Amino acid sequence: MAGPDGASSAARRAGIVGLCAVLAVLAIGNGLDRASVNQPWLGRLVPSPFAASSLIGSSSEAFRSHRYRQAERLARAAIEAAPVEPESAGLLGGALFGQGNVAGAERAFMVAGQFGWRIPLTQYYWMQQALAVGDYRVAALRLDAMLRQDPELITNRALMSPLESSEAGRKALADRLAQKPGWLTKYASQVSDIPPEVATVRADVLDILARQGKPLGCSAIGPLTTALANAGDTMRAYAIWRAHCPQRATGLVSDADFAALQVHQPDSPFDWVVIGDGDVSLSVDPLAQGRGHRLVIASSASFPRKVLTQLSPIPPGNYRLEWSARTESGAADQRIKATVSCQPDSREWLPARLDPASRKFVADVVVDNACAARWIGFSILPGQDALSFGEVALRPVR
Repeated sequence: MAGPDGASSAARRAGIVGLCAVLAVLAIGNGLDRASVNQPWLGRLVPSPFAASSLIGSSSEAFRSHRYRQAERLARAAIEAAPVEPESAGLLGGALFGQGNVAGAERAFMVAGQFGWRIPLTQYYWMQQALAVGDYRVAALRLDAMLRQDPELITNRALMSPLESSEAGRKALADRLAQKPGWLTKYASQVSDIPPEVATVRADVLDILARQGKPLGCSAIGPLTTALANAGDTMRAYAIWRAHCPQRATGLVSDADFAALQVHQPDSPFDWVVIGDGDVSLSVDPLAQGRGHRLVIASSASFPRKVLTQLSPIPPGNYRLEWSARTESGAADQRIKATVSCQPDSREWLPARLDPASRKFVADVVVDNACAARWIGFSILPGQDALSFGEVALRPVR
């Protein structure tokens, strides 16, 4: 059985081999770079030197082919030819690291680092060194430097996972995002093609940002909220929505007075979603004295049409849903029908009655544990008159 020293040595060698392999694919040169044909994201990690010598290109090629001694020789020649070229020092560091010369590699990368922050190979090396000693703040700083050059790199899990996979790393990432770097918007919104587990991790990072008092707002957090809801993680979606859009996540019915209604592009499923239909017209009219808004709805269809839906996490219990629906003359009209269902396209209309005192329609709702959230929906039945619709509320019944 190997002793502690042997185990430590083996772990160190494994770390060197692993980092060497990663660095080998990160050291991509200029336009001669053939590796980027198959893996385009790699080509963005090393910028093309606009007056790059053939020595740098040849050293990079040798490095990618794991010919570290040749890469070292060419990198040293490139340094002699252009001493202030930071990519040459970075390539020398990578070549030395590939040969197991950890101390020499560190010295070379220190030199490369003194030339600035624009060589991602150098940044990646120091990011890995920081992670190795648990310094997530510095690791996030190095990652930030790479993402500021190319925000599209947020899609690369090899770069993002080391920080996103731990609580300390997520905190360090949130601290960088609090500075509002250029990649913040993409981090929050470029989520349509990511796996659900990655969306959850991003939500964890952005939760920290919200707790720091820097919410992104409804529009910015909408794509991530929608992605989580579409993946079936409704409660996680609602939590991130409330954290970054608290002004709308109020009550069991969000935006009850339609002040934030967007007919064509709602920010999230927790907003009102207008069901587009050529037979139905819908407009938003403000009420007098700042009392909110109403919808004016008309339908030329010969059968019922769904008009609005909204997703709402409703705890189990007994509730009363109410709304107003009146003709232009002010008469109550029962052509608006409501549903509260686990399915967004439900046509199981709730039995409703007119409350003579409030002149609102009311319907009793029983919510069980069948689903985490319900779709509140409204449809309009056929008829000639346009209807004024509003004053929507859902209240618990004790």
